[in-house]
Amino acid sequence: MTATARLYLKLFAHMAIPLAIVMLPFNWLATVITEDLSNGWAIGTSAASAVLYGVFMARVFGRRHIRAVEALVGAPTDEALSPRQTKILHVDMPPAEVFERCRKAIGAMPRARITSADAATGVIEAKVGATMKSWGEILNVRVEPAPSGTSSIEISSRPSFTPTIVDYGVNLQNVLAIERALAG
Repeated sequence: MTATARLYLKLFAHMAIPLAIVMLPFNWLATVITEDLSNGWAIGTSAASAVLYGVFMARVFGRRHIRAVEALVGAPTDEALSPRQTKILHVDMPPAEVFERCRKAIGAMPRARITSADAATGVIEAKVGATMKSWGEILNVRVEPAPSGTSSIEISSRPSFTPTIVDYGVNLQNVLAIERALAG
């Protein structure tokens, strides 16, 4: 199964199953009120509505997310489609310079606010405010010295709202922006 198919299936399950569970008692109540308990109308209507809703919402949200990720990295993988992004880089720069470049890159991001930056430990923590695509993100950068004066950097960006399934590539964009700042 492809990464995009897995995303569509995950979205379908997260949309259709809760709707069916919520609708079933209401549809059952409607059959009790109309005194037509013989035809299983409540279960059938709940299931049909949930399936249609799940297919529609998975297609709408899934396609939008997939297109956003494709624009950033080409063919989407499971890792690229995830709203939780982590990347480990190794660069030929001293840790102090890498730390400063990362701090400036995060500071240049729209709605980003650095909550903690400790050059001694090499850790930067930041929050990005909500947008139309996201409830906000949490950024973490960890810079560590590596052999021969190089640096190892772990960059992570995740949604501030934990149950997020799609983020339209926002967290991937955050990680790539910091990576570009280190390359340039």
